[in-house]
Amino acid sequence: IQKTNFGGGNRTVACGFSISAKGYILTGSNAGFYNDVWAYDTSANTWTQKNNFGGSAREGAAAVSILGHGFVIGGKDGNGFKKDVWEYTPASDSWTSRASCPGGGRYYAVAVADSANSKIYYGTGDSGAASYLTDWWVYDPIANTWNSLAPFPGGQRSYAVGFCINGKIYMGTGNNNDGTDDASSDWWAYDPGSNTWTSVAGVPGNTLRDACTFVIGGRGYICVGMNSIYGEFNTL
Repeated sequence: IQKTNFGGGNRTVACGFSISAKGYILTGSNAGFYNDVWAYDTSANTWTQKNNFGGSAREGAAAVSILGHGFVIGGKDGNGFKKDVWEYTPASDSWTSRASCPGGGRYYAVAVADSANSKIYYGTGDSGAASYLTDWWVYDPIANTWNSLAPFPGGQRSYAVGFCINGKIYMGTGNNNDGTDDASSDWWAYDPGSNTWTSVAGVPGNTLRDACTFVIGGRGYICVGMNSIYGEFNTL
């Protein structure tokens, strides 16, 4: 069923998160960078503009929600790659600057929230260097601290995706920077308790970059995206 169009107009590489029964879409680019924030009310089928994002206008940031707050990490603005972290409080419609990621600025990274331990896992992405990143970090939003973890074993990666199920982080796909810059189909499980990665069944069908993921009923789903950096679009 088609719903009311996004209130902010056309754009690409925006980010978003959900809190309670509302979804939030913000930032992105279209002949320039955006810092506007829009909330979608699922019951009323309406979009409402909120206070602007606290950081600079940007694209390619990572965003998650946890503990009833939204978090936006990194991205790229007109001055380069960002490592800053911003927390959104829906009750006051306000943004607060938090501790930046020690791993440095990047965009097209992966961020996954784990409700089992109230932590955010973040890593990989593109920092504009010759190689994509493999580092992996955990952010504690209560203590406002970062810690380095075992790096992603799938190799250099940007445009990957991930989700959390039952206290484990699953991530993969994306550009692999293996010399051809093609998309990938590998899939990995990260165990926060042991700080270890395990290779699991790869994503079937075409290789993917810039896909979409979500979790419903204890199952993870991955869909759409592109086959390669200039390849065909996937629809299933």
